[in-house]
Amino acid sequence: MLPVSFDEKYENDPNRPTLFLQYMGATEADTQAILRASRDRLLVSNDGRWPAYFQNLLHEGHNRDRLAKFTG
Repeated sequence: MLPVSFDEKYENDPNRPTLFLQYMGATEADTQAILRASRDRLLVSNDGRWPAYFQNLLHEGHNRDRLAKFTG
């Protein structure tokens, strides 16, 4: 399981920058509940992969190997 957590200042800031629209609830209270949920399906992955927002931010597999070869 790969959990994601947020800094408390970010969770409590109603003017926080939007990271991912799916992390926004219908109300501010709903949004804070999503950001604080330790087991929300949007923030936790049980298949060994990062949650959807975080996937592909870093190179993986063949692309990671290829990049390492050219920068190493």
